[in-house]
Amino acid sequence: MRFLSAALALLSSPVTISAGVFGANFQIPQIWPYHAALMISGLSLMAAGAILATKRFRKNRWWLKTHKTLGPTGAIVSAVGLFVAIYMVSASGAGHFRVPHAFLGAAALAFAFATPILGYARFRYLNKPKIRTVHVWFGRIAIILMAANVISGLILAGVV
Repeated sequence: MRFLSAALALLSSPVTISAGVFGANFQIPQIWPYHAALMISGLSLMAAGAILATKRFRKNRWWLKTHKTLGPTGAIVSAVGLFVAIYMVSASGAGHFRVPHAFLGAAALAFAFATPILGYARFRYLNKPKIRTVHVWFGRIAIILMAANVISGLILAGVV
């Protein structure tokens, strides 16, 4: 019960971010848990889509349709998390891209959006094996960057 009350107290208070060499301290409004939840959900959806693409699940007839749904849905949920972050930083009065977490997040979302585009291009254009290889690696890079960014965001917020 103590943990739950401590977690609620932590989530209901604004977070002070020390940007170090990137700028002065600034306060993040109380909506940061929504940003974190959306980004973790997006990461989870994309990871589930990647797991479905492994050989273990390919024997099932439904794997591709589910894979095609989970990946882009994860990217869209992450985009909503991005918009929450943009609002949150704007409301704090601080400038955008003041901490490495923001740069890492931008790179992660670029890969997250490029991955489904490459996946759909695989079915439309020539040179499918090369497009598939780039699609697979972009997906892996997106998931790794998103996981690293979730960890850096939790450290930045003082949760970890």
